[in-house]
Amino acid sequence: MNLSGPLILSHQMHQVVTHEGRILEKPESVEEARSFLQGYGRTPPGTAGAIVITNLRTGASVQV
Repeated sequence: MNLSGPLILSHQMHQVVTHEGRILEKPESVEEARSFLQGYGRTPPGTAGAIVITNLRTGASVQV
């Protein structure tokens, strides 16, 4: 494996909304978006996220 040359990193990020014990992704319709917003009026939503950074030369990765 040739490790000379510039460091090449890749990063991936993902964030979702959590509400009333459920994980909510992007709404699939206007009706679903309205339902999400009505629920947020009852109790506030939260968020959960993850980041993975990968060294493309070595394949080593770190998840945060």
